[in-house]
Formats: sequence, C-alpha cells, structure tokens
Amino acid sequence: MDLDTRGDDADEEALAESQAKAAEALSAGRYAAACAHFTACVDAGPPSALMLARRAECLVRLSKPVAALRDCDAALALNPDNGKVSLGRVCERLAFEGENIHSVSHGTASAIVPTF
Repeated sequence: MDLDTRGDDADEEALAESQAKAAEALSAGRYAAACAHFTACVDAGPPSALMLARRAECLVRLSKPVAALRDCDAALALNPDNGKVSLGRVCERLAFEGENIHSVSHGTASAIVPTF
C-alpha cells in the first residue's frame, strides 16, 4: 500500500468524522461544538459553500453576526446561486443590525440580498 494514499485516506476519514460530528452537534443545538467542528473542516481543505453556510448558522446562534456575514460572503463567492446562503446572509445582516430574524419579509430580504 502506498503511504501517500494511506495518508489521504486518513485525512478524508478525519474530515468525514468532523463533518458528522458538526452535523450531529448542530441538530442537537450545541452550536459552539458544531462551529468548532465546521471550523476544523474548513481548516482541513477548501470548504464548500454549504459548509460555510452551516458554520454561519452556528455563528448567528452564538451571537457572532460579523463572523457569520464573512462566512456567507465567502460561501456566495463560491456559489452565488445558493439560496440557503442568501437566506442565511439576510438573517446574519438582520442580527447584526439588531432586528428580529424571525419576522423577515420577502421584501426585506430582497432589499438586503437582491438575488433573494
């Protein structure tokens, strides 16, 4: 067995494990743990737009809207058509401005993110 291949397999396994732990923590409402696991995934390699959006969701729940906005902007740079990221960016922007994110109208969302 080639040692380089084994190393790549171990890295992929560790990444998959971090992703699973992040998803589990997120669904259980443990946002700090989920954020830490998503950060490990992001640090391990090029992140996907969805991964950044999910970390942004955690960051909003942890009252870190500026960091969440950065993640959403990075996710939109990777995939400008991602609706989940666009909605997330709306929520992060409203949280940053001190608005209630649960009463977002489509008009408000469109004003913040024109493609929404």
